[in-house]
Amino acid sequence: MKVNANNFSAAMIGLIEDRLEAKHSEAVELIDEMADELAAELQKISAEKFSKTSLGIKKKRRKVNYAKGWIVDGYSGNRIIRNKNAPTLTHLLENGSYLTGKRQTKGKGKKYWVPANRGKMLAKEHIFPTFEKVKTKYMKKFHEL
Repeated sequence: MKVNANNFSAAMIGLIEDRLEAKHSEAVELIDEMADELAAELQKISAEKFSKTSLGIKKKRRKVNYAKGWIVDGYSGNRIIRNKNAPTLTHLLENGSYLTGKRQTKGKGKKYWVPANRGKMLAKEHIFPTFEKVKTKYMKKFHEL
């Protein structure tokens, strides 16, 4: 395409759009790669850090394999890493929780249930530190784009 004074701005805009589209597709590929690596790293760390006995899961209860549950959902460029086997356990392990329950008491010939404090489960951070580690690795690649 010949560029002259009449079509200069249209030519420049076309070149800029082509360059942005190429960079956008590279960034999307990098995000997808980062999400896959983060899920794999979480599987590895979860397997090392949490065994079934350390989570307090007894054999009589439903068997949960927390480490193997990490998957990547979403569409290209917008990825969500989640644990499909124990989605609510991730929050409890990462942030800790107060353990509550109910205990039965007697009063005036009746039995009734009252809330009881059973202690606190300490936080075992593993998601955010893993994300930070993978993020620092990939931020260098993003800046090179």
